[in-house]
Amino acid sequence: MCLGLGLLAGGGGAAAGGAAAAGGAAAAAGGAAAATAATTAATSASFLGLGSAVAKPFLISSALNLGTNIFQVAQQRSLIFDQARGIYASSLKMMENANKAKADQEKAILAIQQEKDKAKKEKIMTAKVQGLQLEGALKATEKSGNTIALLLQDIENQTANVTQGIESERDGILAQTQMDIDGVKATRDNRFNAAKDQITKATNAVNNAPTLFGAVMNSLATSATSYATLRAV
Repeated sequence: MCLGLGLLAGGGGAAAGGAAAAGGAAAAAGGAAAATAATTAATSASFLGLGSAVAKPFLISSALNLGTNIFQVAQQRSLIFDQARGIYASSLKMMENANKAKADQEKAILAIQQEKDKAKKEKIMTAKVQGLQLEGALKATEKSGNTIALLLQDIENQTANVTQGIESERDGILAQTQMDIDGVKATRDNRFNAAKDQITKATNAVNNAPTLFGAVMNSLATSATSYATLRAV
């Protein structure tokens, strides 16, 4: 009986020793995890020079600021480029329409000038025919002398005056035609210049559009300012 009790007592001691060993292992594992977390926090804090409670929010805020800036700049660039493409297309269409309008107007002006010139030529022909008829009628009288000679000269002079007047009108028509054509050309050139100005403005807008690199640099500058403020605190 004493021997049995001794064995039981010895077994109980061994069990108690095992339980104590298991508890010690668990405590050691927990301590290692805590040490790792503390090391990570300490590393972050030491890297930024900020406390662990401040470093994480700072990094999250900086990341959000960077993402927002990049998104906004991407939207701005897309809007500027879309507007530029629209301006390029409308400007080219404006120039095309200006050329067409110039050609159509010149065609109409020349057609009017040709009709007027044709009418003046017919008047000149009529005046010459009438002069010849008067001369022929006078000569048919078979009379001679200074009076007849003066009458013939007068008919010739009157015919020449009429034809010269009509020729002057033709010159005036030609001059007006040239002025009208010059005006049409000037209108076309003004439209061209307006279209070119629009293209130049659109090109400048594209060249001056914000860049993604600029968005990154602005975010870095903001983060640096925030960091300096946090460090000062």
